[in-house]
Amino acid sequence: MILNNKLIIALSSFLILFSTTACLTRATKEPINLKLEEYKATYSLPVNAASSPKTHLTITPPKNFVTSPKYFEDFFEGRSSILEYVPQNESFEKWSKILTITLLKGKGMQAGNLTKTISSAIIPYSKDYILMPIKTEQRTGYEVSKLALQYLKFNGEIEMVYMDYYSGPYDCAGLQYTVKLSSWLPLPEALKKAKQLEQEMEGCLKTINF
Repeated sequence: MILNNKLIIALSSFLILFSTTACLTRATKEPINLKLEEYKATYSLPVNAASSPKTHLTITPPKNFVTSPKYFEDFFEGRSSILEYVPQNESFEKWSKILTITLLKGKGMQAGNLTKTISSAIIPYSKDYILMPIKTEQRTGYEVSKLALQYLKFNGEIEMVYMDYYSGPYDCAGLQYTVKLSSWLPLPEALKKAKQLEQEMEGCLKTINF
């Protein structure tokens, strides 16, 4: 099945729920292969398969973001619950931005609980942070939770992560978009940056009913 001339991959039977940040991002010294453009796809992830109509979340990585064939295969085959993309000419060891697509199938994790779990795992390993809840709300058949977090790591690096997750009674799907910052942003500027990240991701995902 083709959507916008890109492959839709229906994913099922994913692995256990993560409880720490280390589980929600990878650290590898494997350099990215610039020929991996072909691994870009539109992913159709279940949010509420118990309802009628069913609700899925489709995620299309940004243009010029690429992934490793091993990560692609592990996600497609259900050996991993996450799939990461980085900009072309960057690597998973050294990146300026990283997109993490997540599917927790059959775990009963609610979107709001997941954003809280991820942020709570990051904060203890940060010298400073600004937590910016955007929204957690119930919609027809599913919950949506959006949250941004700016944090100063103990090695001096500053990052901001934007989270956007959707859940039904059994499944939870969504993305994290993490960017490195050159300097610490006070709250007003941090909120503007969080809004910018949200807008960048708006074109990458949408919910569909069928």
